[in-house]
Amino acid sequence: MQYGNIIPTIYPTGVFIQSIEQTKTSNESGGENVFTATLTNHTQHHFVVKNGKTGTGATVEAAGLFGFYIDGNTGDLMLSYSGNVAPNLTLNANGELIYTF
Repeated sequence: MQYGNIIPTIYPTGVFIQSIEQTKTSNESGGENVFTATLTNHTQHHFVVKNGKTGTGATVEAAGLFGFYIDGNTGDLMLSYSGNVAPNLTLNANGELIYTF
């Protein structure tokens, strides 16, 4: 995948990003993806973006089962619940998950 930028002639001075290309791709847990930016002065700069680590699931029984897992597509921590009544879950101001029973 490559992204480009057409530099108009009205900007004759300065250094601009000419293109950005993903030069290394990883789908592994903790793997590295490398993006290479090529500037109009022909220099290149590399940026490394690491994948999140895939964790193992955990469950806690409380009038149903809570299951935590990592979404393989997004890397988000997900929560599932197998009980008949939806649990009372909220996020506080610190972003902490609160379960009230």
